[in-house]
Amino acid sequence: MVVHLVKPSRMRGGAFCWNCAGANYALAQSPARAIEMVVFEGLEDQLPSVRVGHWAAAGALSPQAALARLGHLVAAASTFRSGRRAVVRRNLLCMITRQLDAA
Repeated sequence: MVVHLVKPSRMRGGAFCWNCAGANYALAQSPARAIEMVVFEGLEDQLPSVRVGHWAAAGALSPQAALARLGHLVAAASTFRSGRRAVVRRNLLCMITRQLDAA
């Protein structure tokens, strides 16, 4: 799993976030079987309106706290298959990436 940590790079109400554009491009180029997501160091209303893949707003959490909470949530959303390989259940990943500080 790849987690991109993105800081907002636009003013509130601004139209373009350069850091978000890079993250969107990275997720768009990701292979279909890869699990990638973005942890956005900001509030939900600062997220870009056009997003590729899974984005989670850290909200009031520090980046370290947001990543720790995400780790716990991803572990809870994982199952083990044969050979003891963990598999992240993508349908649950969609649910947990809404807003991390609300979890």
